[in-house]
Amino acid sequence: MDLYRVFPWNPASKNTEFGGVFFVAREKQGQDRHDIPKLDGVFYCSKEPVSAVSEFIQAFRGQTLTNAHFERPDELAMAIVRFVLDPSLRLPDLDDPKILAQLKIRPSEVLTHNRDTTRAMAERLYAEGNDGFFWPSAIEASWKNATLFQSRVRNKISISEPPKPLSVEAPEVIESSTFLRIPLAKLGSG
Repeated sequence: MDLYRVFPWNPASKNTEFGGVFFVAREKQGQDRHDIPKLDGVFYCSKEPVSAVSEFIQAFRGQTLTNAHFERPDELAMAIVRFVLDPSLRLPDLDDPKILAQLKIRPSEVLTHNRDTTRAMAERLYAEGNDGFFWPSAIEASWKNATLFQSRVRNKISISEPPKPLSVEAPEVIESSTFLRIPLAKLGSG
């Protein structure tokens, strides 16, 4: 199975170094949906590239998206990478009613914007020995996202396609901006 991750990239970085495809700034995690920095770092990925990009660009709603939105002050650039997962990974699907019933998790716990609830759920799934889990995107429920626990998946995922820098010309960005109704700057305007 393939997953897509949008991340801050430095092409010169090794994969696990700052700016690499497997790097997680664990010391900066703690505010997002499933962050559990005391236990592990997490990768946020998606089964569809449009979902991975939409999760990133949704913060720019109400603006015109330019290439500057994909640049960072630390000289990294936002990129998308495609991973392939080892089939042995334990990744319960929190969009499957049978799995929710087995785990005694209510759909509202998965979909809530209350981060205390979603982080407690991630902590529980981690404590139960899972490698991560799938969940429906809050942007479009038919898109499936994944939370992967870094220490458990690092040796069970590989790069399927090299990272590609994101820009307003990237097909994934065009599709995501169209879905989110975020206007794109014309070529050469940023």
